[in-house]
This record gives sequence, structure tokens and C-alpha cells, in this order.
Amino acid sequence: MSHRDPFLKAHLLKYAGCGSGKVSYLSNTICGKIIGMIGSRILAEEVARIKKSGIYGVSIDSSLEVMHRDQLGMKFRYLEGYEPVEKFVTFLPNVGYKGIEMFDALESFLEDNSIYLKDCRCQTYDNASNMSGKFNGLQALVKKRNRLARWIPCFAHSLNLVGTNAMNCSLESKKFFCLMKNMYVFFILTPTERYDLLIEKLKENLPFEISRILVPKRVYPTRWSSLNDSVLSVNQGYKGYQSALSELSPSNDEAIGLSE
Repeated sequence: MSHRDPFLKAHLLKYAGCGSGKVSYLSNTICGKIIGMIGSRILAEEVARIKKSGIYGVSIDSSLEVMHRDQLGMKFRYLEGYEPVEKFVTFLPNVGYKGIEMFDALESFLEDNSIYLKDCRCQTYDNASNMSGKFNGLQALVKKRNRLARWIPCFAHSLNLVGTNAMNCSLESKKFFCLMKNMYVFFILTPTERYDLLIEKLKENLPFEISRILVPKRVYPTRWSSLNDSVLSVNQGYKGYQSALSELSPSNDEAIGLSE
């Protein structure tokens, strides 16, 4: 921020690194409070815009943050004049995965910010049963309170389920992607020596026309694109993978299994 704010730049030049006992307003505690104040102000502005619109749509999904704690991301869709907008509003601590638990979290947020559930006109989630369930899913619980809150399932997630289920119909496909998953676990989620060896071998066998290597990717069963990423990595670096596994095979039975 100091690159764009002369006052903050001058403050940093004068007080940054001056040590304890000096009032600089640059400590972790103060910076955390400032960030919290900025977040509260942004939230208040977004809530005001939603209220001004009169009606809105809501989208919720869980997501892992950097510390691997699950949380609920909440977005709202509404009109500013005649223009439709979509804004991320907040993260909520994930209170559970049941439809009723997510409904309670949504209702609590709306009540705390004086946003009325009766003004909701659409709700969009993925097709997981806790979201889409016709009796106890989140969408059903919202519709019990507001029949005008039409549920629109995520088309990207629906297409992903088609691909995933099609793959699961083939035993060979299931075996192949199980191999991709095991390759990621073997090289990434284990001692760094294996990863370092793989990177070395991938660089040695990198085709001339390709400028960067692709490392093993995690396979997410509900994210079809992750399967594509894992295949691209192995396809491009096939010789590198072979070379790394061959070097590890004499002392590692798992490497022998993967190489075969």
C-alpha cells in the first residue's frame, strides 16, 4: 500500500524496524485490527447495496483456507440499477455439513445484518445431497421459509458429476486414475528427497519445445479438471517419471509397483 500512498510510505521509512518500546502502529496486533476494520467497512457497504437492491440471490459453498480449516464462502447476486452484479461477501466458520446446520449459519448471518430471507429470489449450490436434498437439503429448507427462492443447481458441478460417473463405469479408468492418485502421494506427500529426484529427472527429460515442467497434481474425485491436470503432468514427463521410479525401485517396493 505504501507504493501508492505517500503518507504511509513516509511513515514506514520513519518508524519501520525501530524496535520495541516505540509507537509505530506497525505491529501484528495493530495490522490485524486495521484489516478487521477494513473488512467490517467493506461488509457494511456490501450489505447496504444488497438492501438497496431489494431482492437478491445467494450462493454458498465450503472451502478450505490456508490453515486447512473448512469455512463457508458466501456470495450474493443483486442489481445495481439495471446491472446485475455478483459479489463475494464473507467467509463463515463452517458449523457442519448437514443442510440444517448450513441453513442455521445462513439465517444467522442474514438476521445479524438485517437482510430478509423473504427477499431472496434464487439460491445456487452444488449437487451434493446436503445442498440439493428435496427434504432436508439446504435449498429445501430455504424454500420452506420462502417459496420464491428458486434453486438453480451449479451446471459446472453437474457436468463434473457426469464425467466422474462415466469414468467410474469403467474398471480400467478407475485403475488408471487410482495410479495417478498414488503417483501424487508417492512423490509429493512423502519425504522431500523423492520430490527433488523427480524434479531433477523431469528437467533432464523435458522436451525441447516445452519451457516448464508439470509436477504431479492432486486428484480430487469431485473436480474433473484435477484429473486432467494429473494426466497432463504424467503425459509430459513420462520419461522423467520412469527414470525417477527406476532409481528408487531397488530400495522401495512401492516404486516397483508404480513403475510396472
